[in-house]
Amino acid sequence: MYWIQYRRMIRRSVEPGSFAAGDPSKGVVTVTLWVVPEGLAGAAAAVEALSARLAAAHAAGAPMISAVVAPAADPVSVGTAAGLSACGIEHVGVATEGVEELTRSGVGLGAAGISYAAGDSAAALTYGLAGGGA
Repeated sequence: MYWIQYRRMIRRSVEPGSFAAGDPSKGVVTVTLWVVPEGLAGAAAAVEALSARLAAAHAAGAPMISAVVAPAADPVSVGTAAGLSACGIEHVGVATEGVEELTRSGVGLGAAGISYAAGDSAAALTYGLAGGGA
């Protein structure tokens, strides 16, 4: 397992240049995260499954929102139907980009889990070679 530390700047109305590492009163907070590679692999699988379900839902709804038919042949109905169809087509494009981004997030989680697992293995090997093992 890895311990990750990062510093997050919190901007507040304090004197310029008064930020100090790890001092919450100065606007910097140190946070420790405990990363479990198996947890990242599980999260990656869940995100990828969610993106597949979302893609299927958008694919099922796309024909209905991108091809709105006017209820009558009058100019107002035809214009409104054309406008709604244009909005539906725009929504389909944006939703597709959203699904792609969610899919990339799942892949990124999986890659991070693999990276952490490889790091754990390398660290365990190094630790064993150094005589630290039982």
